[in-house]
Amino acid sequence: MKLSHLKELRNIRKLNNFFDNMYSAILQYIEKKPLITLKVEGNAIKVSRRLFEQLAYSILNNKVTSLDLSEEQMVINKEIRIFRCDVDGLSYFDDNLPLNLSEEAKKLGWKVEDGLWTNGKVKFLVMLGILMETFNYNIYRIEGVKGRDVVDIGGSIGDTAIFYKINGARNVISLEPLSLPYNLAKIHIRINGITGVNFIRGALLAEKQNVNVPRCYPLYGSAGFSIQSKSFNDNEEVPTYTLSEIMPEDPYILKMYCEGCEYNIILKDYDTVRKFNVIVFETHEYITHISHKVLLDKLNANYKCNIYEIEGHPIVKCLAKG
Repeated sequence: MKLSHLKELRNIRKLNNFFDNMYSAILQYIEKKPLITLKVEGNAIKVSRRLFEQLAYSILNNKVTSLDLSEEQMVINKEIRIFRCDVDGLSYFDDNLPLNLSEEAKKLGWKVEDGLWTNGKVKFLVMLGILMETFNYNIYRIEGVKGRDVVDIGGSIGDTAIFYKINGARNVISLEPLSLPYNLAKIHIRINGITGVNFIRGALLAEKQNVNVPRCYPLYGSAGFSIQSKSFNDNEEVPTYTLSEIMPEDPYILKMYCEGCEYNIILKDYDTVRKFNVIVFETHEYITHISHKVLLDKLNANYKCNIYEIEGHPIVKCLAKG
């Protein structure tokens, strides 16, 4: 919802319970300021128009009950963390407010204990849809992983690395290009007491080349980030790796959730890909504009592949023939 028709909103004074400068904030919004200064418990912060819209709408509809602010985080309802962006000396908060995601997670058995999301087996600082995909819908479950090595492309906040480790993987090598998910993954691996994970910040390519990514990218949407996109600003260069550079001693599983990079890797570096016993990946035709059948035609020479539709996501699982 947009807040362009403020006169239509009832009980606008509810915002007073959260913002010390309600009228000033609304005026900034009307003036179409790209960042809006809010005062919360005497602290001045800047938020994007998107986040202000979602906060205001959720407060007015009684979906936000608390807003806690620390130096680097905003915590909504004691369960949703919004992390601060720091770009070119400017500090601000910019993300989506995934209230429905929290509700869905709770229905699947997740709960918040001591500020951490847990299902009784693992713990995370944030709740993303990929946690439910990994731990509830088991989209990356592969038999025979115990004692074997895994390469995890699109490591995000560490969910699949942790998943494979608690299911017995010997070693996991994981790649993630975005700074915030990467930093969270390192924390999650530590608080879950996981060892044997080499979590690397970088992007996977068939051939080495320079890659830039945004320095501050919304966390609640980071699973959909693609290095093929050029529509972002405030770039920083990240290291790139080829599959052969990160190849483990025992290449058992290659998992790719990298928003299009699976085409680049399978079509251009197949000799390395086929060293793995199992390949599991999500296809992204809408990004590459290449049919997933092109990938299957390539893989069918050495693998038996099946496609599964899980929560609207096309997942391909390929097992080496013989």
